[in-house]
Amino acid sequence: MADQVDEHANLSNTQKIVSSLIAGACAGALAKTTIAPFDRAKINFQVRVDKFSYRRCFKFLKESYRNEGFMSWYRGNSANLVRVIPSAAINFTAHEQWKRILGTDKHEKTPGRRFISGSLAGVTSATITYPLDLARARMAVTNKTVYSNLFSVFLSILKNEGVTALYRGALLSLVGVLPYSGCVFFTYESLKHIRIDYHSHRPINKAERMLFGATAGLVGQTVSYPFDVIRRRLQTAAVIRPNEASLGAIATARKIVREEGITRGLYKGVTMNWQSYQILKNSICYRWQSSSSYDSRDNDLIPPTTCCMSNCANCVWFTFAEEIAQRYPNATMEVIDDVLKKYIDDKSFREFLEFEIKMRSIGKN
Repeated sequence: MADQVDEHANLSNTQKIVSSLIAGACAGALAKTTIAPFDRAKINFQVRVDKFSYRRCFKFLKESYRNEGFMSWYRGNSANLVRVIPSAAINFTAHEQWKRILGTDKHEKTPGRRFISGSLAGVTSATITYPLDLARARMAVTNKTVYSNLFSVFLSILKNEGVTALYRGALLSLVGVLPYSGCVFFTYESLKHIRIDYHSHRPINKAERMLFGATAGLVGQTVSYPFDVIRRRLQTAAVIRPNEASLGAIATARKIVREEGITRGLYKGVTMNWQSYQILKNSICYRWQSSSSYDSRDNDLIPPTTCCMSNCANCVWFTFAEEIAQRYPNATMEVIDDVLKKYIDDKSFREFLEFEIKMRSIGKN
């Protein structure tokens, strides 16, 4: 055991960050695989006019199992798994490059540029990996007679629809991030202020912060859910409704409202999305967020609880790392590690944040 600890301690920063990215990718892959059957059922209802209900949802899964076998529940999940690792790597790399281009925090604090660099990194990652999301949707709503594997999806689209079809609905996907992020942070901060106004004499504890974070995530998902429905319609129109393949996002939204209504159309399957969100959050957050051992005596340094676990370039944990770096500008990594140990038990995740803190310190010097 001691040899393993020494070997881990001798890893270079590059090896540590790669191991952390791989560990995070594996956790994300496991979580996405857990909810894959329900996600496939949800997508199938999103792109069709059939009314959604849990009885019909389980009937869909039952028929899929009977007709195509157990693995049909995971059809399209391969695209999700392929997307996890490059998404994290592209996010991290793009974030560093955008910070360099914009001169983020080079000589003074620039929160505006920090937000822009994080957003641009997210856009970069989402743009590059978007075709995999489209392929996932196409495979989810078809059987093997249409697309036999992930490679055949891209081959068929390029041959019959052209390169631009790989990005159908991409702009809407990027726009949909804005209301989600805005609602998450607005809800979380509002709940915090309400709680403080109601009980100002007692600091917010860990359970309350986790509850506020979960509520904020559900609110954000609910507000942005119509964007998800419209995006799925655009992605799958060519194989589900060829006569609607030329419709844009606005025309598609109007058609959904006109034929199915708002709640039964734009919010079709939203309750299943809530449950999938909780499963996904619990699967991944156990490794990062639930390992946090917050010390209530340190009321002025509060670790985040609103992380969406999507490998965002402007992750709230990076903001937390930035705050620590500002408090201990000349501290060694041993001191930083001692500080992080108060909040995070997971060693690999601590090393990931220590690497980020070190890079930010170098950038300011």
